[in-house]
Order: sequence, then C-alpha cells, then structure tokens
Amino acid sequence: GVTLLRELLQNADDARASAASFCLDRRAFSVDPADFAFPGLAPLNAAPALLVHNNASFTDEDFEGILNIGSSVKRARRAATGRFGIGAQAMYSVTEVPSLVSADSILYFDP
Repeated sequence: GVTLLRELLQNADDARASAASFCLDRRAFSVDPADFAFPGLAPLNAAPALLVHNNASFTDEDFEGILNIGSSVKRARRAATGRFGIGAQAMYSVTEVPSLVSADSILYFDP
C-alpha cells in the first residue's frame, strides 16, 4: 500500500515531474480474451485497477532500469530520491500484470 505509493512518487520526482495523480478504479469487467493481444492476460485485466499518472516521460535510462530488475540505475545518482528504493518492483505488491505507458511506448510485464 503505502510503500507502493511512496515508490511511485519517488519515481515521479526523479523524472522531474511537476504533478502526479492516483485513481483507484474499483470496477470489475467481463472481458473477451479474443480482444487481447495476449489472451492469457485477459482475466487479470478484468479486475480493479490503480492508475498512476505523472507529467514526465521515461528516458532511455529509465527504461533500462525498469527492464533490468535488481540493478538500479538510480543508485549512482546521488540526487535521485528513489536511489534506495525497490522501484517498479513495488507494483507487484498490488498486481500480477503491471504495465506502463510513457510517450509512445507501452510495457506489459509478464508475470
């Protein structure tokens, strides 16, 4: 709960975002697996969702860091708020299928 929100705010701060917002969507949906690029993920996307937005975009370094779980690119940056945190891994505390959108990229993390 609180750890996840703290991590996501640290990520927004490190990206130099000037705003961040959170929305808890408690709705559940019936889904047709045929509508998904990866049909096996359909049931996992029918559940309630936590939507998080900030007004910054990922850099190439950010994408490198999130794709290489366990090796933080922020540790070397002394001014990075999240240099000691667990970063995007915190998303797994509330979902089996974390995903993110930044600029023209979308990532779905395979459980």
